[in-house]
Amino acid sequence: DDKAKFITDKWQKDTIKGGGVTRVLEDGLVFEQAGVNFSHVLGDCMPKAATVSRPDLEGASFEAMGVSIVIHPRNPMVPTSHANLRLFIATDKNTGKETWWFGGGFDLTPYFPFKEDCILWLYHQLVLDHHNIDLAKTIKNSELQHGLY
Repeated sequence: DDKAKFITDKWQKDTIKGGGVTRVLEDGLVFEQAGVNFSHVLGDCMPKAATVSRPDLEGASFEAMGVSIVIHPRNPMVPTSHANLRLFIATDKNTGKETWWFGGGFDLTPYFPFKEDCILWLYHQLVLDHHNIDLAKTIKNSELQHGLY
């Protein structure tokens, strides 16, 4: 895109170790707006909200990394896309045992939906359904076997 360039903002957290990079593009030929964010932070104690469903992690140190991408194309026939991926690692201060998990997702927001696009977007789910594979259950069972939950 020769019209617009990404503006970069590097940042640091005051309350915990780490920081990240935010990059924003505005008013381009192809993209009306686009944003890409990366963060990597570390802390001595898991936030309370993060331990509500996992009280065994209370007091654990943590490391978190994330990537977020939001793209708004100028062409209304091209859907807006959003991706947010995160990795969390909690370390028990007494045993050194690490517990980690991924989070996030990806979505498209079409302004003019086409059946073919929807089918293509859902292709992976269709393949899994065809083979009677419950991916969420498979992943959960694997995580349980490896002590991730």
